[in-house]
Amino acid sequence: MELDLDKDQLPVERALGLQWCVETDKFKFKISASQQPQTRRGILSVVSSLYDPLGFLAPFIMPAKLLLQELCRRNQGWDEAITESFGKTWADWLEDLHRVAEFEVNCCFKPRDFGDHVVAQLHHFSDASEVGYGTASYLRLESDGEVHVSFLLGKGRVAPLRQTTIPRLELTAAVLAVRVAKMLQKELQLPLKESVFWTDSTTVLKYIFNETKRFHTFMGNRTAYIREATSVDEWRYVSSKENPADEASRGVRAGEFLRTQRQNLECKTKMQKELEDVNSLLSEAGGNNIKSSKDLSSFESQLQDTQTLPQEETLQKLGLSGHLRQLEEQNNLQEMLEDEDERRMNVQKHLASLQANCVAHLNLRKWQWWRLLAEVKPLLQVTRQEERQELEKTAAQITELRAQLNKKEEELLAVLTRIEEEAAAQKKLEAHMLPLQEDHG
Repeated sequence: MELDLDKDQLPVERALGLQWCVETDKFKFKISASQQPQTRRGILSVVSSLYDPLGFLAPFIMPAKLLLQELCRRNQGWDEAITESFGKTWADWLEDLHRVAEFEVNCCFKPRDFGDHVVAQLHHFSDASEVGYGTASYLRLESDGEVHVSFLLGKGRVAPLRQTTIPRLELTAAVLAVRVAKMLQKELQLPLKESVFWTDSTTVLKYIFNETKRFHTFMGNRTAYIREATSVDEWRYVSSKENPADEASRGVRAGEFLRTQRQNLECKTKMQKELEDVNSLLSEAGGNNIKSSKDLSSFESQLQDTQTLPQEETLQKLGLSGHLRQLEEQNNLQEMLEDEDERRMNVQKHLASLQANCVAHLNLRKWQWWRLLAEVKPLLQVTRQEERQELEKTAAQITELRAQLNKKEEELLAVLTRIEEEAAAQKKLEAHMLPLQEDHG
């Protein structure tokens, strides 16, 4: 079949497991989930059938992953039917699954007529919640004062089954962002500027900027990995409301996901906000506003030049004393909360250890008691048997003595009877002899 490129509509091809619309040069998703039983095995089969290597659907897939994790936490059997509440959650997610076909994202990072002298830079966002953590990476292109931002890669992972504090999950998300950055820098065939990493956790920034304090093993290892792979100057703060990785960390429904579509926005997002924030600070300091990204780069160079100045003089020059002092107080408070969480976790570990030791000691005592009982029981049985024999022998002797006493008693009764008879005969004889004695006298 011949295709007229001028008249005919271009077909939809498959590329990397996705639907590629040649006509619009956009990626789409064609969902055809097979009917599976409402079991842990069936849910895993449906979720695994969604091929999303670039993480376009990471925020939407997160609720299904959380459902699987909850079933795993409750030791749900692979072929055991899920409860009614879980069944409703799964049915709602399947209903939203068909709406994913409405989602589409441009294949090309660079828009048309953008220019040839392009400066590329990677921006990585990380975030965590109580249920998961994730990252979102963007490519920022700059040409002749124009800026274009495209989504590159996203990842969303559920939190471990073992309860973990939010600052630790935030630090884990930052490590994941660094790993993604290293992979993208290796794979992208573009000259890249120094990457920028964004996080809404001031505690993580405090860990990374720290130069003196020694942390626990968990935080220390991950902070060391971040400092070895990145520079401290690459890390910046972003509010939770403006952090696109927030959706990947907690998951969203299909309706909210399609409304936001942060992953395929072709506009100036956070970088424009950055210009506004810097202009606001410069206005307070009495400086000139920044009108383009070139001016922003120049301002960043000036900031690096002020690193040799004393801290107070630098802050006063930039008009940031109040802002940084407030951020430092917030960091100190967050650090105190983190230390409190660490102490609470240590106490819980100590109590768990004591409980385990008590249980082990009790089990040992029970085993020793049963062993002693098993050894003593035969001796008790032998002793009882000997006592029973002695008692039976004594009872036989008592019976024999009782018989002898009865026999003696009968003999005594016979003697008493004979004596009484002789006494009666003697009285009768005396009574008979008394008249004769009187006549003879």
